[in-house]
Parts: sequence; structure tokens; C-alpha cells
Amino acid sequence: MDRKPPALSDFGFEVVVAHFKLTKEQRHEHAAMRTVFRDCIEFIPTFSDAENARIRAADIAIKKIEPRYRLFIAHADDFFKNLEKYNKSALAWAVVANDLVSDACENSENSEDSTNLQTLRKGQRIWEDACAILADEDLPNYTFAPESFFLAHVDAIEDLTDLELHLDGWSLGELIDKKNDGFSVFKKFLRQDTSLGQVLAAQISIVEDRIAAFIDTQPQEPAPKPIPPCEVIAFPGPKR
Repeated sequence: MDRKPPALSDFGFEVVVAHFKLTKEQRHEHAAMRTVFRDCIEFIPTFSDAENARIRAADIAIKKIEPRYRLFIAHADDFFKNLEKYNKSALAWAVVANDLVSDACENSENSEDSTNLQTLRKGQRIWEDACAILADEDLPNYTFAPESFFLAHVDAIEDLTDLELHLDGWSLGELIDKKNDGFSVFKKFLRQDTSLGQVLAAQISIVEDRIAAFIDTQPQEPAPKPIPPCEVIAFPGPKR
């Protein structure tokens, strides 16, 4: 009897694992990256060309994951150096899967692995708190998960990088508003005493310079012509 081919949802995932050199011990990174990979492969329309689907899905997943995961690997331990410990597994889920951590959490509600479910729930809270931080929400008497500030830094760096690459996709008025605002929300939670905070500060500076230079190259609207003074017309008075 012929063996069935592997499910397309997982076909090619080994390419992602090999790219990031994941070990068996990194099971949360495995699970988070598999979630991203499965999400990417849903956008591939055909099942007829499995090899092409494998290449495309792996490439898309790697491009989504890599910049965020590299920041996690390079800066997480430094960011939390003043804490006795932090939830590295939950943070890995939130960094790698981003908003997909909520779907993963929902899909694991009936899982018998309670430890994994707790990690997912913590990852979901980290993501939700980071969204609130980036939205500059005022939540009295609420303590954000400490890991959420790391994720907010990662998301801010990603947003700034995307903005830098696609300046021409914004209107001149929008760019002027961003220049005048100076990315004040990002600067509120920026932690200069960490290596990740320094990366974010440098990226803000780069994008501010790029926006200023871009605005300078745009044709300026001519100043409106002054309205001439009204001519006073004297009408003859009534005849007597």
C-alpha cells in the first residue's frame, strides 16, 4: 500500500527548522514557527505542485519570522538582566507568532498538555499587553506583563523598518504628521539602558532623517495668492 504524502500544512516545515537551526529542546520555537508556516501555506492556492508550495511557504515563513526572532535571540537576556527570571518560552511564542498566538491558544484549549496551554496563554497576554502599549492605552491599576515591553520594542522596530522601506506609500501630510509627532509613543516605552532599546532609538533616528529628507524632495504646494483688498465703490446718494 502506498504511503500517503505528508499533510500540506506541514510539508516543507523542515526547511524552516533547518534555517533557524532549531534543536529538539526548542519545542516552543518549533510550535510557534509551525503556526506561522501553516498560516503562510494557506495562501498558496494549489495542491498540485507540492515542491513549489514547499519552497514558497518556507520562504514566506522565514521572511516573516527572521527579523523578529533575531532580535529575540540577540537581546532578550540583556533586556531582562535586572529580573530574576522571565518567561522566555511564552515570549518566544509572542515574538515569533505575533497575533497568531491567539489562534494557537484557542486551538489548544482542549489540549491535555496543561503546561503548553499555560505558556500559550501567557504568550497571548504578552501580545495583548504589547498592543495596548503601542496603542498608548491608559489602563489604570493594570500591570503590563514585563515581557510585553520587549515585544513592543520588537513591533516598533518592525513598523519603523516597514515605514522606511515604503515611504512613498504614505501621503505627504501623513509623513509631516509623523515628523512632527517624533514617534512619541515609541519613545514613551523605549528603554535606553538595554541593547534592544538602543536598536529602537537608532531606528527612530534613521527613519526621522529619512522622512525629513523625503519631505524635502517633494514638490511644495505654492503659497496661496494674497486676496486683493476690496475696491470701495462709491454709490451716488439719493437725489433731493
